[in-house]
Parts: sequence; structure tokens; C-alpha cells
Amino acid sequence: MSTFTFEEKRHRYFLDGKALTGITTVLNVVAKPNLIGWAARMATEYVRDNLKDLNDLEQVLELAKNAHTRKKEEGGSAGTDVHALIEAYIKGLIEKCEGKANQANYLASENPNGQVQQFIAWARENEVEFLASEKRMYSEELWLGGTCDAIALIKGKKYVVDFKTQDRMWDRVPFLQMAGYLILLEEMGEKDFHGSCVVLLPKKGKLETFFTYDLENEKQAFLSTLKLYRYLQEKI
Repeated sequence: MSTFTFEEKRHRYFLDGKALTGITTVLNVVAKPNLIGWAARMATEYVRDNLKDLNDLEQVLELAKNAHTRKKEEGGSAGTDVHALIEAYIKGLIEKCEGKANQANYLASENPNGQVQQFIAWARENEVEFLASEKRMYSEELWLGGTCDAIALIKGKKYVVDFKTQDRMWDRVPFLQMAGYLILLEEMGEKDFHGSCVVLLPKKGKLETFFTYDLENEKQAFLSTLKLYRYLQEKI
């Protein structure tokens, strides 16, 4: 029997001691034109806010090159905190309330974060029953590993669920990500998914949900992305 492990520190997956490719790594081949514009804006804003003297121009320009990276790291840290709070909430539901959000009012007071409060309200309103949190998975056939944020019944129907803390949904890449998860989950015996759900939790603004039900098309799109990734990894 194969041994599947996850190394938390480097966020890497292994099967029988050999490293698997992560699903999010595969998706790095997908162009993100909106992020290019965002990075350029971060650079120009940094110059505008920090250039006080032309004698400092070279230093400011040098720092401006990585302004988007610093901003991303700051946002990533905040997003990780929100993810950790939501993960604790879901695991509490699974442990104490069979995963049923509308049976755990007492857990809400333990999560004062506004984004988390919105998530709890959404989960109750939509009769969400969480089946798994931070579900790790792999495919020996495709040599992939991944972790989905949750598997849940939403109004009685089964979804793979992902949480995003970015300001908006820029593209459909999150659905490619979840299509990859679905392929791995189905290989591991998880069946009967009705769709995929992205729960968007911006730092400012209201929670939004995005669904897709065209699972076979989404899975084929992910497999095409994987094929491109493998091709680009080949040495010339």
C-alpha cells in the first residue's frame, strides 16, 4: 500500500517518499494579466508615496520593483489568519455538531473577525453541513497532490469548497484548481459532487459565492493545463 505524506514546512506532498506536483504549482502556467496591471500600480504608488528627493530616485526605483511582492506577502499573511480561524470553526462543527452550521450558535462568539463572522452567517443561512476540512489528496496516476479547504453539503448538495480572501474574483483559475481537486478526490473514492463553490471573503466588502456545475468541462480544462505544465517542464 502506498504511503501519502505532507510536509507542512515546505508545503509539499510525497507518495512513497517521492515528491508529487502540487495542483497550485500546475496552475502557475496560467497567465494572470490582471496581476500584471496590479503589480505595475503597486510600483507607481510606491514611487509616488516615497520619492521626496530626486537624489533618492535610484533607491526608490529599486524598492518599487518589489512593492507588489511585499503587498502580496502582507495580504497572504492576513488571508492565512482568516483561513486558520475558518478552519478551526469548521473542525469545531465537525467534532461537536456533525458539521452542521445551524446547530452551533455558540461557536460564533469565539470568532470576532469580521470576515469569519460573514462566513458563519453564510454557512447558517445556506444550511451548510461540512464533511471535511483541509482535505489532503493525491493521484498516483497523474502524480499530483493537493489540499482543498472543505467538502460540504450546501442545501443538501455536495460541493468542493475553496475560500479566497482577495478583493475580487479576477478569473476562473480557482475553478481549475477545484477541478483538479475533484479529479484527485474521485480517484480516492469520493463521489457524487454536484458542483464547486468559491467563497470570496474580501477584507473590505461583503462575502460573495461563485458556483460552477460544468464539472466535466472544468476537469478537462484542468487536464489541458496539466499537459501544458508537463510540456513546459521538459528539458530542451
